[in-house]
Amino acid sequence: MQRRKFAWLMAVLGVSWLRWSTATAGMQPGQDTLLVSLGKVLKAHHYHPAHIDDAFSAQVWRTFLHTLDPSDNVFCQEDLDQLRPFEHRLDDELEGRAPVAFLPAVTALYQHRLAAALEADSMLALQPFQYHAHDQVRADGGSGQGYAATEKVWHERRSMSLKYLALQYRSALQKGSLADSSDAVQEATARQKAIADITARYHKLLALTNTPELFNILAGAICHQMDPHTDYFPPAAAAAPSAMGAVADRMKSNMLLGTALIHRNNHLYGYIVLPAFYLDTVRGFHCADDLAKALASMDSSHVEGLIIDLRNNSGGSLLEVQAMVGMLVKGEAVVQLKGKDLEPALLKSTTAQPIYNGPLAVLVNSQTASAAELFTAAMQDYGRAVICGSPTFGKGTVQRPFPVGAEQGYVKVTFEQLFRVNGSSTQYRGVTPDLLLPDLYQFGKRREATRPQVLPWDSIPPAHITRWEGAPQVAQLKAKVHRMMDDTLYAAITQKSKWLAAHDTAMVPLEVAAYLQFADARRQNLEALNQLLKLPADRQDQASPASFSFMEDAAAYQRWLHLVQADLFVHAATGVLEAWVARS
Repeated sequence: MQRRKFAWLMAVLGVSWLRWSTATAGMQPGQDTLLVSLGKVLKAHHYHPAHIDDAFSAQVWRTFLHTLDPSDNVFCQEDLDQLRPFEHRLDDELEGRAPVAFLPAVTALYQHRLAAALEADSMLALQPFQYHAHDQVRADGGSGQGYAATEKVWHERRSMSLKYLALQYRSALQKGSLADSSDAVQEATARQKAIADITARYHKLLALTNTPELFNILAGAICHQMDPHTDYFPPAAAAAPSAMGAVADRMKSNMLLGTALIHRNNHLYGYIVLPAFYLDTVRGFHCADDLAKALASMDSSHVEGLIIDLRNNSGGSLLEVQAMVGMLVKGEAVVQLKGKDLEPALLKSTTAQPIYNGPLAVLVNSQTASAAELFTAAMQDYGRAVICGSPTFGKGTVQRPFPVGAEQGYVKVTFEQLFRVNGSSTQYRGVTPDLLLPDLYQFGKRREATRPQVLPWDSIPPAHITRWEGAPQVAQLKAKVHRMMDDTLYAAITQKSKWLAAHDTAMVPLEVAAYLQFADARRQNLEALNQLLKLPADRQDQASPASFSFMEDAAAYQRWLHLVQADLFVHAATGVLEAWVARS
């Protein structure tokens, strides 16, 4: 009886919320003119603007609805049919040729479906879930079959989503405090956690429908049709602290530049990791200044070679790149910039003389992006370093904020493209390393080229440069290093990474035993991959503290040094330096 009262109360609350929300659904004051201003800014300033036409409208239409319902289990096909008349008229709304009607229509339908989902889920959670061998969902909780064609199918989809969430909780419970409990207790506990989770989630979504948030999502969907990095920021976001400021605030957590000395076979090598190309003029944190100090400390330690680790470095300040390239090679040209309908401009180094002149290896992976790619490309084009790792992310564009209306936020617009000194863009293709190593993310579709509406690769004439006089014979070094590599190990890493990526996009079984087996297989393969990536103790080089470091906590520094010396890819890069020194 209590359960049915709870379900009835949820239904009443859902309907009451729906009536109130639908009455208030629609555009906020000024958002119609803001939409028109948004379109004007994009057309005027984007480096390569897409045509705002019916095809553009259809893309925005699909993107916006998918953002609201990524698992296809909130809307029905009937809802999409009601919204179909707007599919090819959003361009008219954006350019002021038609009244704004799409967002109010979507808002009302979305509120209705969220309230209905809350009611349906509360009823489903009253009874123990029945798991069947044929039930399955995508990893995101969707069916993989598009929107539900009927109300019956929609309710079945709701059931599948709840079961999937409950199974995730159940898997955790079996390894926690309820490991020894009966199946019935585990099922009931997992079901209660699942309904509490999804209820809280949908109430938050309902609350958002009566704020400007849906408009912000629509504006973002419009911007993303130009390219993935063009975006809209409302006034509140514009006033928030900068991302780089937040990075600088984490400095005390040892998340900025890190340094170490690596000992191998009576030779000493330096190691510098750069998680970001940070610049915070207010707090006085400059990545280039920190690198200069680190390079000076390496030079005073008489290292015979140096590794700069840019794995997972998402970029940052181009000004820092200009300074840092000149610290390692005497050459003015750093990067070329090209704006819309403008001739390329050459950015030069701001450092007069190199600080370090010895052998250099740069470690990268598919998450090395933007400014980090430009630094890597310059090192490769000058022949200054051997680039080790996997092809980089492929972001070769520059964004700049443009205001949209009076105090209505701004649009971060892609307004320039970046080119290497050799004339090739880092956009789309990224930088291909000299020595290829396995990439944990290579099968996960996490590079620029896999994103929708991505700008294509391009090229311009090369800048005049003089290659570094000590440029290594990369082919000879690669041949020697490859003889030291464990190809079987690298093949195993690649195989595990590929399996995990495929597993993450596979259909998930919703029968209890099958799901637990599915989840356990992922856990085992992940543990196996992590084990492959750790060097055995008898193969590890010793890593010791460098004279310049941000890590004031000696114990934390020592823990980090243990991670460095057990890092398989740092070990491989050290092998490159060893081969280089041996040929000198």
